[in-house]
Amino acid sequence: MVNVIIRIIAAASLSLSLAAVPSIAAAQSQPSRNQARIAEIHIALLDRLPTSDEDQHYLALLNQGLGITALADLIKEGPDARALYPSLVTRMNLNHFVSAVYVHIHGRAPDAGVEYFWTELLETQRVTEGEFIIQLIDATSPAERKILNDRMGKK
Repeated sequence: MVNVIIRIIAAASLSLSLAAVPSIAAAQSQPSRNQARIAEIHIALLDRLPTSDEDQHYLALLNQGLGITALADLIKEGPDARALYPSLVTRMNLNHFVSAVYVHIHGRAPDAGVEYFWTELLETQRVTEGEFIIQLIDATSPAERKILNDRMGKK
């Protein structure tokens, strides 16, 4: 009888341990997903991957509850983005910004209608630069996603 009870306890313990595995895997994949989002934003905006220090800083902000769009807006406020896109300061003629980000994400220039659409939304402040970046990233086709993943060093 004792052997039966030990087997039942062992089986219950094993099933509890196995039930915890998906949550552990999910917890471990979250920093990886956040790091991927940080890399996507950096490539889209700055045409480069983040440094290790930048990556750690932005991960800490995300872990503190900052949203991904807010993070994109924060990175846009940095000196690297301001140096690349003076139009972000003046809020005028944002078509250069739209075109550059589009090329960084999609690997090609936007057509005139797409460029006009996003430029108009940004200049009238109906979307933030962060919203624009995240929406473009999230709207990539599988072929464009491959381009972005290759630039991130993912295969």
